[in-house]
Amino acid sequence: MTRIEDVPLPQLFPEAYPAERFPQFVWTQRPATLPAQAWTTETTHRDGQQGGLPLTVTQGVQIYDLMCAFTGASGAIRQAEFFVYRASDRQMLEAALERFRGGAPVEPTTWIRASRKDAALVGALGVRETGMLASASDYHTFYKFTPGGRSQAARTYLEAVEAVLGAGLRPRLHLEDATRAPREFLLPFVDAVVELAAPYGEAGRPKFRLCDTMGLGLPYEGVAWPRSVPGMVREVLALGVQGEDLEFHPHNDTHLVVANCLAAVMAGCGAINGTLLGKGERTGNAPLEGVLLQLLGMGYFVDQAPDFTQLNALAELYEGLGQGVPAKSRCTAKTRTGLGQAFTRTG
Repeated sequence: MTRIEDVPLPQLFPEAYPAERFPQFVWTQRPATLPAQAWTTETTHRDGQQGGLPLTVTQGVQIYDLMCAFTGASGAIRQAEFFVYRASDRQMLEAALERFRGGAPVEPTTWIRASRKDAALVGALGVRETGMLASASDYHTFYKFTPGGRSQAARTYLEAVEAVLGAGLRPRLHLEDATRAPREFLLPFVDAVVELAAPYGEAGRPKFRLCDTMGLGLPYEGVAWPRSVPGMVREVLALGVQGEDLEFHPHNDTHLVVANCLAAVMAGCGAINGTLLGKGERTGNAPLEGVLLQLLGMGYFVDQAPDFTQLNALAELYEGLGQGVPAKSRCTAKTRTGLGQAFTRTG
């Protein structure tokens, strides 16, 4: 039997588990594809409401203010997207835009369906960028259109992109159901959008959001298209799309949401889209506080971290809406606000 020797001091791995910070990644081999910067974008006012979170104008503004207080000067959350179809949603957006013009750190953007009609709706709202729903899987392109098919779907989306560009806005294409989408549609469509936007220069440079709409993506390299999240990220980047222009938007149906987010970042994706405390459709969106905890461990936001104590007020707000955080999760969220100290105190 191999002898285990006593040592005078305990080995507590302080590089990996510093006392005053979240646990850190100690790389044996840092991924060459890791982006220089990584951050998050927020969708409570869109996907959160779509998932059944009822918001009055006052509540919507409170959530925006809390996410601004959470991110502070860290750059952890850069944008938040809003619905525009109801008067109350436009009022939330207007209040957020007023705050952003006054120095708030989170830029309001909008979400529309990729149609000329919706493109006309956002042109005069005062935003600089809009998301556009562009369903990418054959489940959608064959059954949402009459007659169905890929080419008709692409034509409809590209007409809307042209209208958005013509209105002076930057388009962000949300490739819905990407993890069930054929390579033969998704990649040529990305190419077509880039080509269409090229004459508009930097102001019109498109962004793309890879949506794991059904939560079916996998964080593994050796999995075939379309389920490998890092594989899809790499193929889109190989088209010439920059990491800063690519977002990943997952759901948690198969309980891999944070793992898939980290796989996307390590493959070169610059932004993760989700919600604080994970509010969203079905099993929820990516919980941005959990993603950011890991990004902090990767070495992002070294100069200034987001203020996790602001999550307590957000949890109380959700409690008042009848959408409270489960007790076990609430305990976890409270522990996270203690940063590294919490990890040194727990067994």
